[in-house]
Amino acid sequence: MQMAHSLLDRLSRAVKRLSARIESLEYENVVLRDHLERSGFLRKESLSAHVHRERFAAARRAHPGACEATLADVVQNRVLAGTIAACAGVPEAVFVALRTPAACPVEPEPRPPEARALGQPPEGEGQGAQEVKQPPVKPSDEGLAMIYIFGGNDDAKTLNSCERYNPITNVWDPLPPIKQARSAAAAAVLLGQIYVCGGNHCGQTLSHVEAFDPRREAWQPVSPLLRSRSAAGAAELSGMLFVCGGWSGKQALASCERFNPSTGTWELVAQMAHRREWPTVTVDNGHLYLCGGQDGSEDVSVVELYDPKTQAWETLAMALQCRRNAAVLVVNGQLYLCGGHGHDGRHVLNSVERFDPNLGAWEAVCPMQTHRRNAMAAMVAGRIYICGGRGSRGNHNHGGGHALRTAERFDPNTGTWEVVSPMASRRYRAAAVALPM
Repeated sequence: MQMAHSLLDRLSRAVKRLSARIESLEYENVVLRDHLERSGFLRKESLSAHVHRERFAAARRAHPGACEATLADVVQNRVLAGTIAACAGVPEAVFVALRTPAACPVEPEPRPPEARALGQPPEGEGQGAQEVKQPPVKPSDEGLAMIYIFGGNDDAKTLNSCERYNPITNVWDPLPPIKQARSAAAAAVLLGQIYVCGGNHCGQTLSHVEAFDPRREAWQPVSPLLRSRSAAGAAELSGMLFVCGGWSGKQALASCERFNPSTGTWELVAQMAHRREWPTVTVDNGHLYLCGGQDGSEDVSVVELYDPKTQAWETLAMALQCRRNAAVLVVNGQLYLCGGHGHDGRHVLNSVERFDPNLGAWEAVCPMQTHRRNAMAAMVAGRIYICGGRGSRGNHNHGGGHALRTAERFDPNTGTWEVVSPMASRRYRAAAVALPM
């Protein structure tokens, strides 16, 4: 009896020690999660979703088995329907009506866009499946495109390497290198080819232009710009390639030129009202819009519009302040600012803001998972892809960090970021273009 009491006493003390240890670990876990969330390295929603997925996967491993039943099969089973109805407090008659094919035919589940893009037949077709007449599926993969990245800087040199991202396979593929290594180049698509214009190499501002043919995967030289410039903006408008603003090596530029593919020559167009480097250029309703950028010392908040009919620039009655070294993109008429530098010019950010021109207001959206500046941005199928850039220094979000190869994408519909495959090379200040498949 005495031995039993002694054993129970030892077990009781062991349980108390374990309880105290568990309580201590729970407290440390709360503190650690709070610190990571405040530092921007962790989001509560992402962690909860990941924990849920891991628990579900563990349950499936512990209880393996296959289940071929669908929701339609469940609804068609009267016993199961009655049980569900009883638990849910819904009259069984409702479920009986739902399971009647004439009352509510179950439509086939739409195929994922990746399958449609690859030309895969619906599941079961050509494999002895029951003949079921399916309604035509409207293609929802409009806007699918490849992301092309050209040049940039790593932590040691200016790059001439190039790569391409396929959002269907989530794979980066190497491309033939560009002839002239460059960073801070402007790039845009014209007649199915990607033009990479100007840029900087070892402190020298460039006028070189090269065109990449994605079908042949080959480069060809193009007539040089009329003026050397880096950090310019580029866009296609009315069958012409416009390159606007930038940095001459001494000052920000207000000049703008356009390339005519029919003649293979460049010509100057009207000057912008404001000098600016790193402008954001977008096209809407047959007009060219410029916003953001810097004039060499100050941020430019004025928005300008170019009308190809009048061949003149117009200053719009709205101000749009963009922070420096952010990745900027226009999606569905809204402007997104991703990362960049804080107002003090030292801290690298992961914050993301969205500007709605109809409301004339900014709003904060879910931050990126990585602090980055001078990153590359592209839009594919309504989603924002942010690639590379320059990160934080050490464990702090100060400037001067290393070049990144990580990439992530944002879905405006769900308001969430997710990591995608990293690039093959670390790089920042590269040219980025999305080209439809």
